[in-house]
Amino acid sequence: MEQREMEQREMEQQKLERRALYGGAMSMDLPAGMVDVSRFREVPDNQEVFADDGDRSVIVEILESVDVQGHDALRWHFAQVAELNEARQEQKQQPPLCAEDLRLDAGGEACVLAAEQRVAKFNERAANRVWLAMALLRVPDHAADVLVTMNWPLALDPASSSAGPGSGSGSGSAAGGAPQPEAAPSLALFKQMVRSLAINDYGLFP
Repeated sequence: MEQREMEQREMEQQKLERRALYGGAMSMDLPAGMVDVSRFREVPDNQEVFADDGDRSVIVEILESVDVQGHDALRWHFAQVAELNEARQEQKQQPPLCAEDLRLDAGGEACVLAAEQRVAKFNERAANRVWLAMALLRVPDHAADVLVTMNWPLALDPASSSAGPGSGSGSGSAAGGAPQPEAAPSLALFKQMVRSLAINDYGLFP
């Protein structure tokens, strides 16, 4: 099966649902089953965080625009995340998304990067293998950037708290613990989510 056909089948199988962000000032399609993390813990005002019981998460952040061109700015953000996670990673730069495909004002653009990382949770020694995709959407008329990050576990170390009690294999299977990690979604699915992001009220920006 060709890559494009595989991506199309995945997008059909992965159900997405429309979610309101920032009180409805933004909206975006996210994987079904993800819950708003702010229901359980404090989240910074400039962030929206959604996660499921498999440690998969999507984070949307509003940031002050940096005076750097698209991919260079995104690589900087990517490096900050890697440093914070003390993660090793391999970046795979993607072509910018077509402006006509974005629900942004004129001048908006989006850049995408993806990588695999080995990340330890809660300062644990055990490191899980995680697929990370990041998109930077620029809103030049408001000197703002919107950063979208997806974290998708690929393999859980049996000693990690993410593996849950009863984990007994390096593949991350866990009896009574976290669900078995799934293969990373294609970038086509992530890009579909990014393209769906809509700014409904530009009064959101300072």
